Amino acid sequence: MGSKIARRFFSVVASVVLAMTVAGVPQAGQLDQTTSNAHLRRHIRLPQLVTEEPTIERLIVTPHAILGARLHAQLSRDDATYLSAASSQHLAVERKLGSRSHLLKLARKLTLTQARALANRLQQTGELQMVEFDLLMHAQASTPDDPAYAGPPGQWSYFMPTMAQPGGLNLPGAWDLTFGSASVNVAVIDSGSRPHIDLQPSLPGYDFISSVPMANDSDGRDGDATDPGDYAAAGDCGVGSPATSSSWHGTHVNGTIAALMNNQRFGTGIAPGVRILPVRVLGRCGGYLSDLIDALRWAVGIDVAGVPHNANPARVINLSLGAVGTCSASLQSAIDDVNARGAIVVAATGNDSTAQLQQPANCNGVIAVTAHTIDGDVGDYANMGSQTTISAPGGGCGAASVNCVVGQSANGVAIYSLGNTGGTVPAEDGAALKYGTSMAVSHVVGSVALMLSLSPALTRDQVVTLLRQTARPFPAGTACTLSENQGLCGAGMLDTRAAVLALADAPSPPPPAPSQAVPQQTSVGVSTASPMGGGGSMDNDTLLILCALLIFVRHQRR
Repeated sequence: MGSKIARRFFSVVASVVLAMTVAGVPQAGQLDQTTSNAHLRRHIRLPQLVTEEPTIERLIVTPHAILGARLHAQLSRDDATYLSAASSQHLAVERKLGSRSHLLKLARKLTLTQARALANRLQQTGELQMVEFDLLMHAQASTPDDPAYAGPPGQWSYFMPTMAQPGGLNLPGAWDLTFGSASVNVAVIDSGSRPHIDLQPSLPGYDFISSVPMANDSDGRDGDATDPGDYAAAGDCGVGSPATSSSWHGTHVNGTIAALMNNQRFGTGIAPGVRILPVRVLGRCGGYLSDLIDALRWAVGIDVAGVPHNANPARVINLSLGAVGTCSASLQSAIDDVNARGAIVVAATGNDSTAQLQQPANCNGVIAVTAHTIDGDVGDYANMGSQTTISAPGGGCGAASVNCVVGQSANGVAIYSLGNTGGTVPAEDGAALKYGTSMAVSHVVGSVALMLSLSPALTRDQVVTLLRQTARPFPAGTACTLSENQGLCGAGMLDTRAAVLALADAPSPPPPAPSQAVPQQTSVGVSTASPMGGGGSMDNDTLLILCALLIFVRHQRR
């Protein structure tokens, strides 16, 4: 239980700096239904702990459109003297954000209380529409540390659902129609990516990390989105923060979306034919909101000052990251710009075990994804709330599960994908087991990429409608079926096959290349019965086609 308390302690400490790494999950005892419900309620309420106050070192300011015109002009010239005098703090302009917002850096870190007082002084000038804190974002994943977790559990999250294991995507039937099109670009805004033998070369990405210590690659922003590692020593990320190994988080996400198929190496991705656009915003100790704001716009082809134009705009964006708090106005503005370009943003609800979504999942125009386990129960780490769109496989233990140990019990398996064997700096290509809402997001993004491969003109609203209409209900007795959680877990569990088949007018795909084809011996698509709605050896569509042919033949004989 100590590891769970520690996990939540660091999550609460980070009301600005979010600790998203979920430590080991303790074993639940033998619980009856009453005790199980109490166990769940503990998971969705944060304890009130006395914590160290977070610090702020950067602000996002937006001058008023009319009253702040002169201030906007000054800030555009990198001149912050007026605001420095008004706040009695030395402020320096870092860069422009969007059309009217600007990122300012403080000469020294302030506590959250001090920063709020500073923001109030700035607002009193009457020339600022908004003053916001540049929050740190962190990866929404958890990696089991026990060596016993290293064994290959199989990519259960793709399989057809069964009564015993209802949490899979029901993916194999979707591969009958498409493996993903190279015309669909998927931006993974994360820790960057490692070149991996089980990934095709990625599109030219960009490293948006503006803090040199955080970037961990000896420089700030540059055109290299390769992940150098995000390891940190004890205390690097705040007083009392633990030492951490490199997560290779972005590579794990990339593998779930687009790992190569049938090359006899590691696992496969959901949409191996699509192209990954790596965009780096997470480094040592996380990443800044302001960097994410720039990265979002750049990912869809909107020019960002000082950054080369992106010639490969993304159609769908994976955000397996987040920070506590309501959606920042500046972040919402960036998401609005992304949506206006026709791109689809998918984000993680968070790993705080609360009933409140983190940003960017709580922003408007975002597909918010919570996570469920192999048995269809919402993860005991997963945030859920009324803004949740859908649930997808995230692994780990369920909120109402009993006798569950992550990576050891059958109801606690994690998500297998790509990684690197290096504990700090990169070493050899490898694989990793992780669980969290990060993993759930990549399952949705891969599925949306398959849908866009068949119907490129799909809008975000159409995609959301299809996902909701085809979602499967949560199994009886799981946390999301409890009366107190109604409306908090989204439309249900993602069913990729059903969503893809709903695109009835999609053309048949060409035969896949040998490296992408599913061999006949593979077991991922073999099932003689599917009590949760998956197809057997002959599905309903095939029966309908045969019936139509039979009617046509009889008509011709008359």
